[in-house]
Amino acid sequence: MRIGQPSLFLRMAHCNLSCDFCDTEFADYLEFSLEEIIKILQAKSLKFQMPVVITGGEPLLQIDGDFVEELRKAGFEPHIETNGTVEYDACGHAMPFITMSPKVPCDQIKLKSCHTLKVLWPPISPEITPESFKDYPAVCRYLQPVSGDFAPALKKLYELDGLFGTDYWKLSPQLHKMNELKDLLK
Repeated sequence: MRIGQPSLFLRMAHCNLSCDFCDTEFADYLEFSLEEIIKILQAKSLKFQMPVVITGGEPLLQIDGDFVEELRKAGFEPHIETNGTVEYDACGHAMPFITMSPKVPCDQIKLKSCHTLKVLWPPISPEITPESFKDYPAVCRYLQPVSGDFAPALKKLYELDGLFGTDYWKLSPQLHKMNELKDLLK
């Protein structure tokens, strides 16, 4: 998880789910070749190797390990954010950093593991909770408040600390949605 680290976002338009809280504009999108995407990212990049967060929609419907490897060759650090409903095809290349934010129950997840598990709070469904994903293989686990109100998520973190131990779950605010930061990013 790279909270606060300068990153480029590559937002894919297509998704296999239709969540009512999604912030992706599905109707209005442009199509680019991989070469065009790399040129755009290079033009926006700072002078150091920047993470490129590939998000959605559902990026795993549209990219694979070959796409990720081309981003690496161009000097970027690929980071995929997925809903977990599609298995990642590495195409024989090294795995990128993957964050999963599940939108379906654990028994419907196709992704075998991830670096970061990010569960929305309050839950979008009674079947999608920190407790229901306690055995899912992830290196780090975060609660992400759906709104800007962190109090319910912090209360849940204290409860989870009692169940799983300190620092098993952490808070992940959506910094890009905070009004003060939105103005800076324009």
